[in-house]
Amino acid sequence: MDISRHKTDFWIKNNMIDISVKEITGTISLHFHEFYEIEIILDGSGTYSMDGINYDIEVGSFFFMGPSSCHSICFTENTRLINLMFTLDACDLTFLCKLFDSTPHISVTLSENDLNFMRTLAEEMTRTNNHCYLSAMLNSLLGKINALCCAKEPAVKTTAMQYALLYVQSHFKESIYLEEVAKKVNYSPNYFSNKFKSYTGVTFKSYVMNLKLSLAEKLLKNTTLSVTEICYQCGFSDFSNFMFYFKRRYGTSPNRYRQEKQMLL
Repeated sequence: MDISRHKTDFWIKNNMIDISVKEITGTISLHFHEFYEIEIILDGSGTYSMDGINYDIEVGSFFFMGPSSCHSICFTENTRLINLMFTLDACDLTFLCKLFDSTPHISVTLSENDLNFMRTLAEEMTRTNNHCYLSAMLNSLLGKINALCCAKEPAVKTTAMQYALLYVQSHFKESIYLEEVAKKVNYSPNYFSNKFKSYTGVTFKSYVMNLKLSLAEKLLKNTTLSVTEICYQCGFSDFSNFMFYFKRRYGTSPNRYRQEKQMLL
């Protein structure tokens, strides 16, 4: 199975937020993207696969994934859904920090009332091109999802480090540097480096490497892409570098890792 990469400037017209109500049938092949995506099922059925985990599609199914998630969809009948794509600049980051604290994707089944709320909000969002208005409604939707998924934990104010992590998670497939992210949060490189390690427990370089390797692992298990293709899809610029770090983390080569996982299926 191949995988495609969806770029922000192609899929989101204003590079911030795009919403539509779609009718789709058939299969959407495995892909990942540089932005966040929400899909809410209004009618239809099928299977939604995120990071190798399959979820049944039904009325009220809600799927939310970030840039480190790869996914595909198989619709068994004509399906009507709300599709919402957006970048970090489109919303209040407090919600994203909370929702993506420990997982690259979210799947929940909405109650009838929650589904009606989101349907109404989406219909209103499709009627306006005002970016500020769209962002306000997006935050309202994210606040609702935050309440559903993180009800036991109060929301906390977004910190510079939380923003830095979200930025890195959105751009780790590119050539991303500590100095670039430090500038985004108005820190000097040395200060940011120390704060980052204190906050995450690892260095900036290790954090980025872990994101690349985690995506490589998903692609090895869920696609037929060659190891070379996976290397470059995950943002490595040097194949021998990829092989070295993969083996150091997983204790075996990418090819051997794939063979062992396939034997377990």
